[in-house]
Amino acid sequence: MPARRDRDDAVADQLERVASLVRDGEATIYGYDVEYDPIPHESGSISYPGGWLEFRIEHDDDEQVRREE
Repeated sequence: MPARRDRDDAVADQLERVASLVRDGEATIYGYDVEYDPIPHESGSISYPGGWLEFRIEHDDDEQVRREE
């Protein structure tokens, strides 16, 4: 399964790069939203040099989402 590992590593590297750009203020989060129904989740998009990333983070516990707001 080396091809899968290579792909997984490449995606992880890209996500780490985007996270670093967000931390450094070089990327912008758009449309950030928190919803509780039917599943507590956060969603939005990130514009960064070289691309656009849409995300949805689901939580097992809606209290966790409330604490992070």
